[in-house]
Amino acid sequence: MAKPDKQTDAELLKEARERHEEGMTAERENDVDALDDLRFISGDQWDQTVKTAYEAEGKPCLTINKLPQFIRQVTGDLRINKPAIKVHPVDSGADVEMAETYSGLIRHIEAVSDADIAYNVAAQNATGCGKGAFRIVVDHFDDDSFDQEIRIEQISNPFAVVFDPNAKKYTREDGRYCFVVEEIGREDFKRRYPEASLSEFDTSEAVGTIVDWGTQDTIRVAEYWTKTPVIKTIGRMQVGSTLDLTDMAEPERAQFAVEDTREVESFKIESRIISGAEVLEGPFEHPGRFIPIVPVWGEEWHVGDKVVRNGLIRYAKDPQRMYNYHMSAATEMISLAPKAPYIGTVDQFKGLERYWNNANIKNFAYLPYKPDKDAQGPPQRQHSAEFPAAMTNMSAIATGDMNETTGIYPPSLGARSNETSGVAIRERKQEGDVGTFSFIDNLARSIRYGGRILVDLIPKIYDGERIVRILGEDETEEMRPINVAVSVDEMGNIQFANDITVGKYDVSITTGPSYSTKRAEASDSMLAFMSAVPEAAGLIGDLIAKNQDWPGGEEIAKRLHRVAVAKGIAEPEEGDPPPPPDPAAETEVKEFQLKVTQAQAQMTKDKVETEGKELDNAQKQIDLSRQTGGIEDLVKQEVQRLIVQALQDVQPSGVPQPNGGGSPGIAGQEPNALGAQQ
Repeated sequence: MAKPDKQTDAELLKEARERHEEGMTAERENDVDALDDLRFISGDQWDQTVKTAYEAEGKPCLTINKLPQFIRQVTGDLRINKPAIKVHPVDSGADVEMAETYSGLIRHIEAVSDADIAYNVAAQNATGCGKGAFRIVVDHFDDDSFDQEIRIEQISNPFAVVFDPNAKKYTREDGRYCFVVEEIGREDFKRRYPEASLSEFDTSEAVGTIVDWGTQDTIRVAEYWTKTPVIKTIGRMQVGSTLDLTDMAEPERAQFAVEDTREVESFKIESRIISGAEVLEGPFEHPGRFIPIVPVWGEEWHVGDKVVRNGLIRYAKDPQRMYNYHMSAATEMISLAPKAPYIGTVDQFKGLERYWNNANIKNFAYLPYKPDKDAQGPPQRQHSAEFPAAMTNMSAIATGDMNETTGIYPPSLGARSNETSGVAIRERKQEGDVGTFSFIDNLARSIRYGGRILVDLIPKIYDGERIVRILGEDETEEMRPINVAVSVDEMGNIQFANDITVGKYDVSITTGPSYSTKRAEASDSMLAFMSAVPEAAGLIGDLIAKNQDWPGGEEIAKRLHRVAVAKGIAEPEEGDPPPPPDPAAETEVKEFQLKVTQAQAQMTKDKVETEGKELDNAQKQIDLSRQTGGIEDLVKQEVQRLIVQALQDVQPSGVPQPNGGGSPGIAGQEPNALGAQQ
């Protein structure tokens, strides 16, 4: 990209410097307190004037830092109960299966980005000083591919991000601008931007606020994000998707089957790299509709129009100072007290000085002494210096104050309490977690906003046909094709399978143990259940093996599952081989087939015997007819019966038949007893 003209960017840079100053001024008091919080947590807990005076007098300045354990308690809970992004369909163009694809793709993005680090750093900063942030970036991360990817990155310095102070939402998504600032050395600045000028930062006179962006050793470089209102033209496609037609010429629009168009108010997101004096890189138009910088806040208090922000330990600093002071004073008092001496007469030690002079240095098996009639016994040691009771009480009070100001009490930190059952211990810990849940909930809000940014970016970045990796909740991998062209309809529109660009989706956050933790918990519960109900072992053996962390546990689970399928206990899964034949089942089938064969043979035998009897009776009837001369009448009767039967089969039911029903006859004639016409 060509280097921008500084003159044409002069107004933009002036606005950027003013906006940066506006944001810094609004946050200055909070930032001063937040910086002091971080220094205090890191161990800088003594007022410099007091520390200098103590050190000059040789007094101890002990720092027994108890505050990091409270921070770790909150961030540890966050690492165990990780907030997870889950995508849901919103409109008729979205479906549950594609929502699962979104969720799996986001888990993939988090995995390859090491998003846990970004989340944990932001949460640690928010818990420690009241503010943190992480970011979402889009770039070509592979040097052998043209495909862009999405990544989640950490922002280590919480003071590097400056948001629009006029933004009111927690996410600051309604802000007009955002800065991500970095202070770099002058030599590093020259190396990164060899064509940039430093002359604007060398003058002693202020030129606007440019000199605020540089010192003798460093130059401030900022990533400057802007959100500009624009009017867009969108079109509704026949397939239900929406297409941005703003910058599309009419001939290009004609290629798409657009049913309707309308103008909407939207925003254009752009970023630039600036030094305060010139635009070093950009502008770069961001494909999404959000500035991809996600804040994570601590506790916020709105005092009128002023926002006061704090982390977990803001109000625990004074009790920590008390603890340090009293422990230092107690240490000084005990250290200055003389070592406990032995008291005795001079004659008791005379000639034995080498023993008694080294009694506090060496461990003698015995200490000899000379009896003295003026002494009432052997030499006696004086009592050693005692720890001041007042100091003990004050240190205990200071520790209790730290617990009360943070809302985290000793049982939540692992100290023993009077609870004995596991349920009672968990309930006590849960009560302790309630006091710090606001920090956990704030991180979940931020990750949900990050999920919305990802859902907005995914169809814009993954808009072509490609194969992506999908991760399940149990970290199982699947390679899934998306945006695959499968056919062309009558209108010439291409039909796609797994079209990730169609439909609207929203996100929610589920907070709970990670899959590995839940699997371990499930394993313990299953083993306890199996101990209580031993007969269940044959029913859930494959599930127990699946939830173990043994080497080869998955293979054991598969083998047990095949046995369960063969016994009819479990349903076969996709890809399972056909179950081996069960010998008992085979025996039952053979016995059943034998019974069926025997029954069929008996039925055949009975049928043959019946037909033989019928033939014998017919033969006897024929012989009798021959003897009586009635063979012709017998044939007529049989023919008449067949004709009547055929007509009845054809005649519709419920329709009156001639002659009032019965067999058909000729008008004026009555059938005889055998049904034949006379």
